[in-house]
Amino acid sequence: MDIQMMKEQLLELDGKFQNLSEIARSLCRFLRNCSEFHCPSGWKMYNQSCYRFSTELKNWVSANQECESLNSQLIIINSKQKQDLIINSSEFKESDYWIGLRDTKRDGNFTWVDGTPLRYPAWARGEPNHWGIENCAALRSVGSRCVCKTCSSDAGKAG
Repeated sequence: MDIQMMKEQLLELDGKFQNLSEIARSLCRFLRNCSEFHCPSGWKMYNQSCYRFSTELKNWVSANQECESLNSQLIIINSKQKQDLIINSSEFKESDYWIGLRDTKRDGNFTWVDGTPLRYPAWARGEPNHWGIENCAALRSVGSRCVCKTCSSDAGKAG
């Protein structure tokens, strides 16, 4: 068996695991009394969902693709509790972390990767600054607020 075939089988198994995990999360939410739920190795659980912090710097598109390849998405920060989850995590340090917020039409209206509009404003002072080429958002470890960045910048990690 060659390495490429093994990689394909591993991706297929990972996809099946993610599907089973989603079914388990749905079942736990339905039953509301499920006390144990396991995330894949390297992921952390919060409120019946699994989160993973990347260790590699990459651009927003690559970070988003990495998440999608893991049947996940860049984090959507729609509450102070979710923002605090990231800020208080031991993995959140000395970097910017891409979040699932982007101005796809370049009109100053940021939306989340799931299509929902921005409701929880977690912007740093002066952001969004509507500077033409900064159409992706990251959570900055210094100051713990969201900033606009150029999507092609390799200056963030997937969060």
